[in-house]
Amino acid sequence: MSDSHQNRESALPPAHVPTGAYASVIIQGDFAFVSGQLPRVNGVVSVRGRVGDDLSLEAAKGAARLCALNCLAAVERALGGLDNVAQICRVSGYVACTGDFYEHADVIDAASAVLVDMLGSRGHHSRTSIGVASLPRQAPVELDMIVSIKR
Repeated sequence: MSDSHQNRESALPPAHVPTGAYASVIIQGDFAFVSGQLPRVNGVVSVRGRVGDDLSLEAAKGAARLCALNCLAAVERALGGLDNVAQICRVSGYVACTGDFYEHADVIDAASAVLVDMLGSRGHHSRTSIGVASLPRQAPVELDMIVSIKR
């Protein structure tokens, strides 16, 4: 592993261990399916609220960045390193927001930028950005992804 890869992986937070009846990552064939990740820091949701209500666009972007890092941490743990990622294939981003908030894509763009920054061209992906009324633990953003694995 190169020094730059080690530096990127060392920048990842510890992977969250689920407390419910699900797995953070399921590997099936050449794909890893990553469960929804919230903006956690040290296991605690660090940003709470609804965008357009009690949370700004910039705060939501920060939450999206944390979600992306937490997804990568789960992938790194499941695959034994980010070098084992062939491609981030699909990202689904959920934004808890008011009915008159329409910048969902701007929020999730912040997460997409993290993936490309960390993985280069392997971080480019297809994506959906969806506005919802609420998310678990009052999180403003949740992200899940599908990753293809190097074999």
